[in-house]
Amino acid sequence: MCTSSIVFVMISLLSCQSVVAQFDHSTCGTQKGCISAPPECQGDSCFFHFSYKPDGDHIILELAGTPAHSNGYLAVGFSEDEKM
Repeated sequence: MCTSSIVFVMISLLSCQSVVAQFDHSTCGTQKGCISAPPECQGDSCFFHFSYKPDGDHIILELAGTPAHSNGYLAVGFSEDEKM
């Protein structure tokens, strides 16, 4: 099970597309789910924005923000339980 999950994640990562654009809040809650920190922040006052939108048998993800350090990064994790 673990090996097939790792293979699936690797294939998924290889098929991802990276696009640089502004995060669009206008469709949050209506066409896509959104999470921002701190909650209810707007624009540059947010540490990060994350959105998700089902698209057939795929999911469209957006992740935007500014890392705390120049060598920092933004990441998102997924889990099959509710502990994350």
